[in-house]
Amino acid sequence: MGGWLAARSAGQLSARYGKIEDMVVSLQVALPDGRLLETLTAPHPPCGPDWNQVFVGSEGTLGVITRATLRVWPYPASRRFQAFRFPELGRGLNAIREMLQADLRPAAIRLYDPVDTFFSGTAKTMEQAGPAGAGESDMERISHEERRRRERKDRFGYWPRRLVPYLLQPRLLNRYLSRKRPCKMVLTFEGEPELTALELQIAQEIGARLGGRDLGEGPARHWWEKRYKVSYAMSVAFDLGLFVDTIEVATLWDNLENLYQAMREAIAPHAFVMAHFSHAYAQGCSIYFSFGASGRTLEERLKRYDQIWKGALDACVEAGGTITHHHGVGLLKAKWLEAEEGGAQPLLKGLKQVIDPSGLLNPGKLGL
Repeated sequence: MGGWLAARSAGQLSARYGKIEDMVVSLQVALPDGRLLETLTAPHPPCGPDWNQVFVGSEGTLGVITRATLRVWPYPASRRFQAFRFPELGRGLNAIREMLQADLRPAAIRLYDPVDTFFSGTAKTMEQAGPAGAGESDMERISHEERRRRERKDRFGYWPRRLVPYLLQPRLLNRYLSRKRPCKMVLTFEGEPELTALELQIAQEIGARLGGRDLGEGPARHWWEKRYKVSYAMSVAFDLGLFVDTIEVATLWDNLENLYQAMREAIAPHAFVMAHFSHAYAQGCSIYFSFGASGRTLEERLKRYDQIWKGALDACVEAGGTITHHHGVGLLKAKWLEAEEGGAQPLLKGLKQVIDPSGLLNPGKLGL
């Protein structure tokens, strides 16, 4: 729990329950000189600066969180699922924005870009929208065929093995798959039955008005049941000499597509890249990029990995995004933090000097 708090982490249901900083009520923190600082347990922040939020996100540079009191919720009485397919990315993003600005609070809402849509489903879930070939594009028919083949093969090893030749020169694959294609959205609502029924109805109306094809609940249920499995696919990729990683950023709605395109263009020459949009708010949304690449030698792979991160975060800062949403800063992103903070870094360094003058705690993190 201390790590979640120190890195401002988020769970998959943050659209309804918030990130970890929204759940914290009070903290006990061990300071570098050995004292224990305890913040007041109260229904709202006490007078003056909120010291909970000083230590939340500090990544262990100001103190060690030893105890926390968090908000809790009852186990939901009902859970409802819904999925849509939008003809293009912009319509799907507008649907998320309108849902959140209509004060809907889905437990989870995820929009997959065209590439992630192509790779994320299964034949079973896509058949919810009708038989293959019924008014579908060539890409969608190929998608059905490939997904059926994948059902008959090793679920985690099939796609990485097929992608190995393309990941040495990913530009062509990215260009082909990123053409204007449909995007899939999955969402869930949970809570009291009457409330979730009403939220689902409003979400369906918004989705239909913006051109979303109703896929029923199947794809969303499938995501819910399989949502942790993707992590276990990485070992197959590593065994094949590939590397995979993720970058999560965020910005306001009016800048979201610009940030997405800028970062995608920065990553695409070096790696196969796809993204989904989640952790949405009334004012903006997070983008979660996943990328994979390879190289003929270890040195080439390391060089390419560093090029991807540098290019992606340079593009993020230039496009006005935040360099992290919930994975933290650490050492990897520290040099971009100062550009994002707009002159506040000297204040943070001053606070560090007062609380930890000897620099004992987690040196180098957050650029400290």
